[in-house]
Amino acid sequence: MDKNNFRQKVLYSPLTKIIIACIVFGCILVIGAVIKDFVTFNRNISFLLQGIIVPTLTIVSFSWLYKVFEKKKFTEFSINGIGLNLMIGLTLGVVLYLLTFLVIYFVGGYNAAISVNSVLFIIPPLVGALTTSVLEETLFRGFIFRIIEEKLGSYITLFISAIIFGLPHIVSDDSAGFLLATTLGLLLAIYYMYSRNLWCVIAIHFAWNFSNQYIFGITSGRYSLPGKLITFKFEGGAEWFAKGTFGTHAEILAGIAILVAAVILLILCHKKDKIVKPYWNKTIPFG
Repeated sequence: MDKNNFRQKVLYSPLTKIIIACIVFGCILVIGAVIKDFVTFNRNISFLLQGIIVPTLTIVSFSWLYKVFEKKKFTEFSINGIGLNLMIGLTLGVVLYLLTFLVIYFVGGYNAAISVNSVLFIIPPLVGALTTSVLEETLFRGFIFRIIEEKLGSYITLFISAIIFGLPHIVSDDSAGFLLATTLGLLLAIYYMYSRNLWCVIAIHFAWNFSNQYIFGITSGRYSLPGKLITFKFEGGAEWFAKGTFGTHAEILAGIAILVAAVILLILCHKKDKIVKPYWNKTIPFG
């Protein structure tokens, strides 16, 4: 056996690529934590530095791994049409969230906002939400989904990547949070399949999280999110819907809204021939 050829196959195998990507992004997380620990004199400055350095390192690292290590054309962070991609992603994320919010409103009523904080109050969490969205989407969609899809095809990879994306929420939230995160991971992966652009999925992820946690965070009977721009109190029938791991999410309602959007996008992927076949179903040219 040719040892050099064997080393090349191991080095450029899907598993090796994913491991290297995870190591790189783990290092970026450590850098973000170091910034937080050392810049203690001003919380806002600490968040701002994290919000600049971590996403920048993420994008630069992704570019390097994609272009140099994989030797492929780099398009996921293309600046062509970036404004439109961000606008579509932000709109979709906010609309999906507001659908759940409106259902809660109509089923049982609510008390008017308990408090409205200063816009400056949400600047640190805004930067935090942006950092998380860039880091997670680059890793989960830009690397894990894309690399597995090349071998196993779109359908199998959709299932695998959605489960991987949801697993951390079993520990940090609960089973309902896991199911909702898995559904959201499915939507984000399908949107990435359709657009092959990370700006879109980053914008969706950011808009969903930020709208929920820091704009319309609800105080229900058992749950309260700090750092909200607007604080609501739902009562009666609406209180049951408002309860949940993510505060304003009624997990079932949110999951249905996300799933409907995912199905529509998957249909569009079929029409636009965006589905990648697994390696065993790909046609091998002769000659």
